[in-house]
Amino acid sequence: MAFDTDMAGPLGYFADVSRTYLCGDRRPTAEQQELYEFAYQFIQESIRLFRPGMSFPEIAEKAPAFPEKYRANRYVVLAHGAGMSDEWPAIYFPDVSWSGFGNDPDVLHENMVICVEALVGREGGGESVKLEEQLIVTARGPEVISRAPYDWRFVQ
Repeated sequence: MAFDTDMAGPLGYFADVSRTYLCGDRRPTAEQQELYEFAYQFIQESIRLFRPGMSFPEIAEKAPAFPEKYRANRYVVLAHGAGMSDEWPAIYFPDVSWSGFGNDPDVLHENMVICVEALVGREGGGESVKLEEQLIVTARGPEVISRAPYDWRFVQ
């Protein structure tokens, strides 16, 4: 079961967190484990990139590459803003953009709220995993503010 919150809270502030959980008390299949591990590692490795002064194209280039087997089903963005607006700014994968010209040449600024996300599944596959963390860009580095737990059967 996967959920993607996309909620507006007090005074219009926006939050966006995603998790995928395995229902029941069984162990994950090998495919489920592989999808979850890639999504989790993508999120964890990408978070470190969200520091003041990092450009959107630089983040896109330095983020972990999505294997070809997952590209058809991934989201078009690897991260997007949250706060008083939904989904702006958008940071696209290096091979995708809304304009056809790549990412905006903008940079991250201190106190921006960003959501880093991964949707992982094979084209034509029967399952996928969606994970997303919300963070604040701080002078000390990214601070994760989402608190939803991961499924302990996938992440030890």
